[in-house]
Amino acid sequence: MVLFFPSPIQKAVTGNERFVFSYDREETGHLGLLQRMDGVDSNLLVITTDGKMYAHIISYTASLPKMNYFINEGEQ
Repeated sequence: MVLFFPSPIQKAVTGNERFVFSYDREETGHLGLLQRMDGVDSNLLVITTDGKMYAHIISYTASLPKMNYFINEGEQ
């Protein structure tokens, strides 16, 4: 799943090692890629360069209704 944030990503962390959130750490960008193996739910915390934090509960599903998600500032 691809997540697009309103500001470039500075840091990101998942609460479970079975989730992987990848983003460009050298050249800040707005997009991150979330990958997952089946298992328990977890959380995702993303901090953008403007200091805003986005926290989401994440879970595995075998099929996705859509592949791209645009995160709005109101979803902090």
